[in-house]
Amino acid sequence: TERARVLWTNVQWGARRPLPCEEVRAIDAVVDVSGSERFEDLRLALGELPFEQRNVIMLRFLVGLTPSEVAQRMGRSEDAIHGLQHRGRRRLRRELTRIQDEAAPLPLAA
Repeated sequence: TERARVLWTNVQWGARRPLPCEEVRAIDAVVDVSGSERFEDLRLALGELPFEQRNVIMLRFLVGLTPSEVAQRMGRSEDAIHGLQHRGRRRLRRELTRIQDEAAPLPLAA
């Protein structure tokens, strides 16, 4: 869905706030099947992240907390949160690429 695309864009560019649902898509918008597949890919990729990396990604990009707020909630230093976020985003990108490559149809032999 558009929400999954926006979520990944937020993760890529380090957005600081979650987008209200109204900004993501209109209520009467047509649901795109490929969008739901992308959302499922994102859900699977997030599930592959280590617990702390996943928590940092979720708190930063879904909840919209600042690094210092995440650090306070998790009992870690702000530098540790930056490191977890960096490694989490890098691994999330790798996992999404792997999932999408596995789902890609194989080319037919000539």
